[in-house]
Amino acid sequence: IPEEKYPALAAEASVETCQPDKVIFKEGDVGDRFYVVSFGEMAVVKDSKKIKILKQGKYFGEIALVVEDTPRTATVMTTKPTVLLSLSKKSFRKFFDDMPE
Repeated sequence: IPEEKYPALAAEASVETCQPDKVIFKEGDVGDRFYVVSFGEMAVVKDSKKIKILKQGKYFGEIALVVEDTPRTATVMTTKPTVLLSLSKKSFRKFFDDMPE
């Protein structure tokens, strides 16, 4: 992402404050947002098994931004109080449609 796009991109992002055990999305849901963990911790669960922990600075949901109508590949939920930054597919495309790479 070119550095000059950071301020406009940040203005498009939403801040979501979540309590522990909040499901952000479920495996199989159709995705429409991308998330970055600003603070806290997330669990990635597939087939009822915790397969990964995501902490500050990690991201998830990126496949939904580039592949049309693709189902989520895992469930993601908070394990601690968490603050997420999220970006919709529409906002993402507004910034990157002119950058096919």
